[in-house]
Amino acid sequence: MDKRQQDIQVGAGQTESRLNREFIDFLRRISWPVTILILVGVLGYVGYERYQDSRRAALATAFADLQDAVSSGNPTVMLRVAEDHAGQGAVPTLARLAAADALLWSAVIGLEPGATVKPDGTTDTPEDLLTPELVASTLDRARAQYATVADDTRGKPPEIYLHLGALFGLAALEETAGGAEAARAHYQAIIAAAERAALPDAVLAEARQRLDSVGSLAPALPSIAAVRTNPLGGLTLPIPQRNQAQDPSLQQLLQGLGQPTTPTAPTAPNPLGPGGTSLDLSPGLPALPSIPLPALPTPPVPPSPATPASPGLPPAPPAAIPPFPAAPAPAAPAPAAPAVPPQP
Repeated sequence: MDKRQQDIQVGAGQTESRLNREFIDFLRRISWPVTILILVGVLGYVGYERYQDSRRAALATAFADLQDAVSSGNPTVMLRVAEDHAGQGAVPTLARLAAADALLWSAVIGLEPGATVKPDGTTDTPEDLLTPELVASTLDRARAQYATVADDTRGKPPEIYLHLGALFGLAALEETAGGAEAARAHYQAIIAAAERAALPDAVLAEARQRLDSVGSLAPALPSIAAVRTNPLGGLTLPIPQRNQAQDPSLQQLLQGLGQPTTPTAPTAPNPLGPGGTSLDLSPGLPALPSIPLPALPTPPVPPSPATPASPGLPPAPPAAIPPFPAAPAPAAPAPAAPAVPPQP
């Protein structure tokens, strides 16, 4: 009891009350700042999510525009997509690569991008055909786009395949332009980059195969003197001659037409080389001999089908025609009665 009396302090309740008031005052002082911080955090999170949604929507729009541009086949549209969607992931790089590929193909076939070829081999307008100067300028445009992609992706491991795609395009372009040494340099750069990135062996094998075949895939084109033209403006192209001795169907056809089955030697050398003929429409040449054709057999005339009987009714029996009755013979005259003498 004495100890409890010793522990009694005067004004202890007032001290506790003062501490509670100080805590309440502290909460009142920091309540607004804390509330504001919480609101700022919530608004920041919502704003960040909205920003990410807008970026994802813009990226989806960029890829949709890229797909439409690639489907159109127009390199100008592809380059516009690369400029309009700069910074949207790999869209600008892919658009430039697609534009460079379209320009390279246009130079290879000698037609403007998007030009259509009719069944007769002509184009809609003469301007669709590329002159040698336009082919060279088209190759320069493609080279510039490939080089831009190669420079932008150099030293970036996530974009190594885009970098190799640009180098492959440059190598193919140099082979098209006749620059064998430049093409070899690009293939060697591809091999070095693939080895540094530890890419699969398939990439290295493809690059080494193309490096070994540089200069050997280009076919030798015939000279202008070896190619004749016809009056319609087309070219006289060589047509391979069929071997009659090894073609049984051709021998049977010649036997049916009354022609010899053994081919005769040509009387004049072929200007297009041995073993080839040509379609020549030039005037002044002798007419081809007419080949008699065998007469075709006359097909037999099929008999006319009989008229079917009405369904459900038995066929009518043939009508019996009664014989025409003969005329009755005239009756013979009765004999005359003898005359009776008168009675006396």
